[in-house]
Amino acid sequence: MKQAWGRCGLIVVLLALCCFVLWLAAGPAIALAVLSVILLALLARHWRNLIALARWLRDPAPETVPQSSGLWDEAFAALHRMLRYQRQSESRLSATLVRFQEAAAAMPDGVVILDDADRVQWCNPKAEEHFGLDRRRDTGQHITYLVRQPEFGGYLRAENYGEPLVMKPARGADLTLSVQLVPYGEGRKLVISHDVTQLERVETVRRDFVANVSHELRTPLTVLAGFLETMAGMPRLDND
Repeated sequence: MKQAWGRCGLIVVLLALCCFVLWLAAGPAIALAVLSVILLALLARHWRNLIALARWLRDPAPETVPQSSGLWDEAFAALHRMLRYQRQSESRLSATLVRFQEAAAAMPDGVVILDDADRVQWCNPKAEEHFGLDRRRDTGQHITYLVRQPEFGGYLRAENYGEPLVMKPARGADLTLSVQLVPYGEGRKLVISHDVTQLERVETVRRDFVANVSHELRTPLTVLAGFLETMAGMPRLDND
């Protein structure tokens, strides 16, 4: 860039010297006429480069960057580098996104990505199974339109996501989910769902067992306590 500015400065100095010499040798009219022609040629060159830039911007590609000289060549070269870097960044980002989606798809838990307005951006197959979603159909829909349980809507609005929500995704469903909301970025959220149906069944069996054992133990203990009270109230028999 400095070299281009140096060349422009040299051209301006030479042009001024030529005009000064023409002024002295042929008079001011000739000098102004020559200067006007040179300036018009420079203006036409810049106009041609502007048109080339405007056409390229309609469909920018590294292979079709216009060619020129001087400052315009520096500008076009910078655009070429920027566009090439952008394409490389997009390629790396796409590869990273593909790897993330592949990893999320293989997870045993459901994952739903929400934007800053709580609209579905992406979900993995397990989340489709848990909530009855369809990624192609439901992308862009508000999550509460798709997961209609009141407890989930309250959990989402409360913005207190320290503890997971245990819920059933539909009335009468045999499935029980532990749902955790994880905020990230600028207002975005991850909805992570884990199937705890088996744990809930084990907990139910445990509670029933404890209740039954307590009842079974309570009955003989009550009888024994009554018997002891009866014995305590009876008069003592003499040894004779």
